[in-house]
Formats: sequence, C-alpha cells, structure tokens
Amino acid sequence: MSAPTDRLVAEALAKSGLLWLTSAAGSAPCWHVVVDGVAYVVTGPGEQYSPVHVGRTSVVARAKESRARLVAFDAEASVVSPEDDDWEAATGALKAGRLNAPGGDIVARWREEATVLRLVPDLTTVVLRGQKLPPPAAESGSTSDTPTPAQQTPGDRPDDGRRPASGPTRSARAAAERANRAAQRADEQATNESGPPSPEAGSGDDGGAAKVSP
Repeated sequence: MSAPTDRLVAEALAKSGLLWLTSAAGSAPCWHVVVDGVAYVVTGPGEQYSPVHVGRTSVVARAKESRARLVAFDAEASVVSPEDDDWEAATGALKAGRLNAPGGDIVARWREEATVLRLVPDLTTVVLRGQKLPPPAAESGSTSDTPTPAQQTPGDRPDDGRRPASGPTRSARAAAERANRAAQRADEQATNESGPPSPEAGSGDDGGAAKVSP
C-alpha cells in the first residue's frame, strides 16, 4: 500500500466497528480486524454470517459509536487458507477480537468449519468521509502543461506592449494635419496683403466711357 492513503485507510479501519461488504455473492455487515492495512473477516458455523466474497468487493467502514461512514473503497477479497503466510497473524488477531468466544481451540475449529476472508483495499477507489482521495502518485517523469512558444496560438502569447504596424501612427497623422493647417493660414495671409483687385483695372486713359455727341 502507498502512504499517506494507506495510513488513512488503516486508521479508519481500526476505528471502525463494522464493515458492510457487498459483492456478487451478496451483502452483509461484519466485524473485522486489521493486520498491516488488510482487513480480515471470519464467517461460518457459530460465527457471524457473511457471504463468501471472492474478487471485487465493496467495503464501507462505519464508526463504532455513531455508525457514521468513515471510509469506503473497493477491495480484492480472497479466502485465507491455513497454508497461507498470513493465516496465523489473521486468526490470532481474529481470536483476540472475538467477543464471548466459546471454550476450546477456536482457531482449530475455524480451520475445520469456518472461512477467513482477507480484504485488500484498492487505494485508487478510496472515499474518506465523503471525499474521494487522490490515487497514489505514478512514478513517471514530470511534464509541463505550459505550451512552448511554437505551440502557442497568437491569442495565448503574452502581450509585450508591441502592436503590429497598421498604417500611419497617431502622432504622424497629427503632424500632417498641423502642416496642412499651417499651409492654409499662409495662403490666407498672402491673399489679405495683396488686397482685392481694382474696379478700374483694364479701363482706358480717359477715366471713363467715351461721350457721344447729341
């Protein structure tokens, strides 16, 4: 299992007094024990009832006092046989957690009559108090989500204050307008200094029209 998710799951399982197990075989609540982050359940004659879950199994752990949901996850369920390496650890913990145990060698009876199940949590499915936890980090090289300049579109590139050339600038247009107005004022001044043309311009030396005799 992978810290810190495995630690949170193990703590929630240790604080839980009941697991609700659901699989294709059926559904039932069970008391359990936890050894190294793995949950174990015993079922059979004289013990609690539970379907024999094998394969994908939904697990919901509830608090001992309030029965509030602590953690939920999918687990890989399998049967623990006496030949398995974890048989002694699992049955030892189950024996210690068994309330009102009958006399005799209870572990020997479980060997003959009962079924011990192991439930290995799938850490990618953990929901802790209603919040889904992130899966364990994959061991791969980090990659950047920031596109390179070649990958960026024009709208994505940062604005460096420059604008594309699109005709004369505002200052150039203003200078041209000022020059045009100055030329107009110069023409008007020249016209005023010369004055309007004389009415007599182009008349004869006699100062007027020729008189006609009666």
